[in-house]
Amino acid sequence: MSWITRLFHASAPTRTPTRTPTRTVGSAKRRWRPSVETLEDRATPAALAPVYTATFGDEVTDDNAFIAADGQRYWTIDPNADSYQNDVYERPTAQTYQVRAVSGGIEEFAAAEYFQNLDIVEARAGFDANFLYVAIQLAGLDKLTADGGAASEGLVYRYGFRIAQEADGGGGLLVVADQPQLKNSPNTKFGTVGTFIYRDGNGDVGGAGLDVSKEDQESEVSGNGYDQVLAADGKLGSGKKVLWVRISPTDPTVVEFALDYKAVGFGDADLGNLPYFTVEANKGLQDPGNYLWNDEYTQNEAGSPYRATDGDLSKSEFGTQGLGNIYELDTLSLGSLAAPSSIAGSVYEDLNSNGVRDENEPGIENVVIFLSGFDDRGAVMLMAETDADGNFRFTNLRPGTYELFEMQPQGWVDGSETVGAVNGTPRGSLLDSDLIGAIVLAAGEDGIGYDFGELFLIGDT
Repeated sequence: MSWITRLFHASAPTRTPTRTPTRTVGSAKRRWRPSVETLEDRATPAALAPVYTATFGDEVTDDNAFIAADGQRYWTIDPNADSYQNDVYERPTAQTYQVRAVSGGIEEFAAAEYFQNLDIVEARAGFDANFLYVAIQLAGLDKLTADGGAASEGLVYRYGFRIAQEADGGGGLLVVADQPQLKNSPNTKFGTVGTFIYRDGNGDVGGAGLDVSKEDQESEVSGNGYDQVLAADGKLGSGKKVLWVRISPTDPTVVEFALDYKAVGFGDADLGNLPYFTVEANKGLQDPGNYLWNDEYTQNEAGSPYRATDGDLSKSEFGTQGLGNIYELDTLSLGSLAAPSSIAGSVYEDLNSNGVRDENEPGIENVVIFLSGFDDRGAVMLMAETDADGNFRFTNLRPGTYELFEMQPQGWVDGSETVGAVNGTPRGSLLDSDLIGAIVLAAGEDGIGYDFGELFLIGDT
């Protein structure tokens, strides 16, 4: 069985069919650059350079604007981007949705008011020995309306994240900044004003489970959410500062957080594998006692941005005129912050046929290398081409087991493959010609020396 056949016939782990964040490999749109700054008000000032090791993309409602038959613009929500049952929401709009006619007899269930400054594009996160860093990028700074209006508002709502060591969020923290564009001056410098940390002191967030809602059982509403104020204006009750926020100095659509995670009960081992990590941009639901929202509201109370498929087709799937109590909101569930791994090697001309790339042996460029396998989220397949020196590298890999397959370069006689090493120890095995497999990587490991030798070009001898 070929390596491609093995890949697509393997059984990937079962996963919940809800919105899945994308981990970006390489460049991503509207990227920002962290800048170095000092937290001058810490007891021990330290140079702060935010560390981001993982990037997670979100569906963007801004991309869904359309002009209806009435000449007005409206916004729809991407399929599967919003899931009441799993407490995942893509609702950066006003509440009311209506059926709008589009040319060609097409109809859309859409909103007439949309908030760029509540629409998450992507989130980045990482940590060092002192801080957990979270950056949330929004689609823009304006509130847009159907008549073409655009009111510049800025990042003036609530932005934040939730972390917990329980998969349903129980016993965790809600970390927020209110109106980060307005609270600290200058707002591009880390400050503490307007930041809060709430804690789920009795562990009832999530109720019977993240995907168990009030619609399933009425008792889910009995919880009191994040019931304790752990920090206000970034300070614990003792006066110790633990939370800072700023608008990115290089991108006004990005809000950045720095949390002294050890001071609020988390260790670096916890952050490396958080089972619950969600970011949010929030105007409509700011009471910390109402989390999680699918426990607080039934389907009819929550509403939906998706049109009914039977019954009253002018209403949502939950029989509402669009959104109910859950509106003007966007959330994004993040994955692991484990340090990324990589695999590197080369394709070269083995001049002395010894199966080892010697110093004088040239690389071969534009050779296609496939990486396949399974990480902790499921199947992976990536492709790279060798550079002018014959080198290739796959970055931002998650913990998993991988294979490398070389597309035999045209005109070359195949030579030997070399299994590379991780931390100086060989890792992997030769599975076939041009195929190296069983490369097992943990978080933060870098494999090097996975080389493919070619003997000579046909016709050069």
